[in-house]
Amino acid sequence: MRSGKLQVPVVDLNSGLKSAFDNRYGTRESFLPAVKACVGEVQLGGKFAVVAGYGKVGRGVVEALQMTGCRVVITESSAVQATEALMNGLELVKMDDVLHNADLFVTATSSPDVMTVDQILRMKRGAMLCNMGENQEYNAHELINIEGVERKLVNPNLARYSKEGWYVDNLCDGWLLNMRTGGNPARVLGITFALHLMAHIKVMQGWEPEKGKIHRLPAEIEEQVAMQNFPEIKDKLTVLTPKQIQYMGC
Repeated sequence: MRSGKLQVPVVDLNSGLKSAFDNRYGTRESFLPAVKACVGEVQLGGKFAVVAGYGKVGRGVVEALQMTGCRVVITESSAVQATEALMNGLELVKMDDVLHNADLFVTATSSPDVMTVDQILRMKRGAMLCNMGENQEYNAHELINIEGVERKLVNPNLARYSKEGWYVDNLCDGWLLNMRTGGNPARVLGITFALHLMAHIKVMQGWEPEKGKIHRLPAEIEEQVAMQNFPEIKDKLTVLTPKQIQYMGC
């Protein structure tokens, strides 16, 4: 990636409406089916799950796991997001402190080396690993460079790494889990694609984003997309009075 000033104007669509629906709610809908596409009808209720990262994607994963009855803890580098997690009843942990007893590890940070090879080797026998962030947040492939470790493809979506009676199951072999097994629901993706389309239309209508800056779509466009995808809310929205509009600066 080039450093310094951006060479072209950029429209940020990965915030606001898109971030909420695609990153959080899309993930919440697609995570559990993706896990089952890899390991079959495994019972997640009662298992101990670790989610690395409590951003939008991490929150969607946490909410999905909580609905199954999992005990969920998180790792986080941001004090602000860690505080939000604590206020939502989650426990903040260090990765090294839960390697020996967690059943499922999910990465959702968009950073590399979230789990190292050494940490994977210290996980309990039968632990499951998967990635919901960027490709790849951990590299279990490096395990085969360690003497005695073997890799077996259990099914097209599941790689097992084993050594002397110990093993871990790597879902989609560490690639982006829900995108490899079906993706987010159509309505969620429809919102994302609609925002892309609206950005193109705005440019075609004469909008000239300033070079070297990151721009957000106007709020009214996001509201328009929301109402197009959920038309039932349009007639139920509270209409602000002129006094309220002036007070709020809308």
